[in-house]
Amino acid sequence: MGLVSINLHIILFVLVTSMASQIGDIFISFVKRKAKVKDTGKLLPGHGGLLDRLDGILLGVPVGVFIFYIFS
Repeated sequence: MGLVSINLHIILFVLVTSMASQIGDIFISFVKRKAKVKDTGKLLPGHGGLLDRLDGILLGVPVGVFIFYIFS
């Protein structure tokens, strides 16, 4: 019974963290569109810039860490 409970917590942790990452990506894309900016930098031109590679991480990691510390 304990193993099933642990697996359920891990699945919920992964799902919530993944959803937060997607929301971060969508939010930054929304802000870029409102600002009419295609690339956020010159480091990765044509790919949206460096921020476009990190935008999901910027929200996903803090949410994941918060959930981990709250429920562990």
